[in-house]
Amino acid sequence: MKKEKVINILSILRDAIKAEQNAFMDYINGANKIDIPELKGILLYLAEEERKHKIILIQEYNTMKKRIGKIKTNEIRFKIPKNYPLKRLQTISEVDLSGISMPTAIIGGDYFDTFLIKDEEQGIDRLGIIFYDAMGHGLPATYIKSITRELFQKRMERFYKKKDINTISPSHIVTEINKLISKECQKKDAFVTLFYCIIDPAKKELIYTSAGHEPPIYIMQNGKIIEETSITQLLLGFDENFIYKENKTNINPEDVFVLFSDGIIEAKDSEKNMFGREKIINTVLKNRKKSSSMILKKTINYLKEHTGKKFINDEISILVAKINL
Repeated sequence: MKKEKVINILSILRDAIKAEQNAFMDYINGANKIDIPELKGILLYLAEEERKHKIILIQEYNTMKKRIGKIKTNEIRFKIPKNYPLKRLQTISEVDLSGISMPTAIIGGDYFDTFLIKDEEQGIDRLGIIFYDAMGHGLPATYIKSITRELFQKRMERFYKKKDINTISPSHIVTEINKLISKECQKKDAFVTLFYCIIDPAKKELIYTSAGHEPPIYIMQNGKIIEETSITQLLLGFDENFIYKENKTNINPEDVFVLFSDGIIEAKDSEKNMFGREKIINTVLKNRKKSSSMILKKTINYLKEHTGKKFINDEISILVAKINL
């Protein structure tokens, strides 16, 4: 296939990914406006189908991208070790937090971090969490990850100087980073999925913006799964003029919030069955009364049991937050 034809296909696939994302949001927004359980369920089912289609299109995009040699992917092959260190994370007393990145937090496209947002006038501490995945592996993904991280850190430094909470609101930060990173992403034919949230214990709210990231899992103390956190928007790097919105959900004592990269759900067993979201959900449901580190450990152990002797070919990053109001 000629290079020009492949480039045309890439353009078509980009438009298709946008269309799938728009359809996903239409179904989600429609479901949120309906009180009839049967109709709400149908719309949520259709939204999930659109999400799956988007994943397929992204995989096709990456396959075509490799054919013209614009990105050379370094293959990742690793097995989950018996002992693995947890990542050092900042947190507040109201949030029990644990996280891990494998095989390394340095090379690859996954990245997450936490930071304190102090309001000295009101005496309030909030917790910020950023979690993103620069699509692909090796040095290209590492490069995109590094510039995204640099842009975010500069905005945090600006906040610490001005102490203006509006400058680090999820919608503002994600919109600004997307505008600054889009040209570089398009030059590298790379995208970034990103989830950025602020946990506000005083208002008992989780405020977030998701740019195409794998929807997190939010489970209440009574075992109810919260659907609101599934709302997501366009991946970073597609459209520099895209305006991101933010969403809110209430938080309660003993709620469990789990963020992860797609590497964990796509990890396969010997028969090529993916680990999937359901196994994560079931693990959290069974262990939701335990600490964040124990929930994380149980999830990783289940993943290790699933993959067995098979190598994992993508980064694995997961963060577990348990609310202690």
